[in-house]
Amino acid sequence: MRVAGGGFISDRDLEAVAALGWRGLEQERLGGWLLRAAHGFTGRANSALPLDPPDRPLADALAAVRTWYAARDLPAIVQVPLPWAADVDTALARAGCTAYNPTRVLVSPLSELVRHCPPDTGLAPVRHEAAPSPHWLAGYVYRGQPLPDGARSVLVNAEVPTFASVPADASGSQLLGVGRGVVDDGWLGVTAVTVAQTARRRGVARHLMRGLAVWGLDHAATRVYLQVAEDNIAALALYTGLGFRTHHRYQYRRESTRPTA
Repeated sequence: MRVAGGGFISDRDLEAVAALGWRGLEQERLGGWLLRAAHGFTGRANSALPLDPPDRPLADALAAVRTWYAARDLPAIVQVPLPWAADVDTALARAGCTAYNPTRVLVSPLSELVRHCPPDTGLAPVRHEAAPSPHWLAGYVYRGQPLPDGARSVLVNAEVPTFASVPADASGSQLLGVGRGVVDDGWLGVTAVTVAQTARRRGVARHLMRGLAVWGLDHAATRVYLQVAEDNIAALALYTGLGFRTHHRYQYRRESTRPTA
């Protein structure tokens, strides 16, 4: 797909960039597959990512994935980029693996994002920290639940991440919204965007995105990506309004019915 301001990038290459921005605490290669584990916090950090062919026949690769995750007391999950890994998706479906959490990967040139996010003098400037403070962690709501133990280790496991926030007042003890950014290979990856329930419809998300975009430009990024679940209609509407467009999608497949993040 052509990305304005940055040429072409394939589904495979963008997923490789995204895997740098959100990593497992433990990672291992199975040929062209990346196995990731992080005590169950988030699907991206606890799934196999098929970027290139594995180093063995597909059936044997799936058996190896099953063994690797069982040793960590985790279900065997594969994050399947589409259409890049459609053959893997078909094989997993035939093996009885259930698809869930279809997700869109959205992209935009950073200059376009800044244009869609003019300065908002009615809100405090976006604050950036190298590590998440207790207030930031309290402000990040993942799938409607408090963060589990070990989540912080996943959040900081990247090259020079930033933890952005919009303080409610000068004390900084209350935050209107939070978000995380990291730059890899010229791409700003945005994750963990959360706006406090009491601060909705005040432009906080747009303000956060501007702060993250400016930070990304300062760190030599030219393009931005983020991932949004397809059932998150409000978020898709927000980011579409900010000039994002769908690059590709992915979904997960798993054998077990055991719930996962």
